[in-house]
Amino acid sequence: MSIISEEIAQNLPDLPLEMQQETLDFVLFLKAKLASRADNLIEPFETRNQQADAAWADYQLSGKSVGNEAVMAWLDTWGTDQESSCPQI
Repeated sequence: MSIISEEIAQNLPDLPLEMQQETLDFVLFLKAKLASRADNLIEPFETRNQQADAAWADYQLSGKSVGNEAVMAWLDTWGTDQESSCPQI
């Protein structure tokens, strides 16, 4: 049980009956939203892993990569009016 759940469970009896039900409904709503959000995060994570694995395999075959200096120069432009495109191999 999480710290928040424990605190709610401890203080719930002190609330008026109507507020107890509202609190329980809200907790169930939050749990459902968080579960849905977690499910939506799994697929992009797996996709990123697959992309990283493919990039690593490509590097092992070709030996080609973008140098650190090029990447750092590109990152330095982020958030500026002169943002450059991603460096290419």
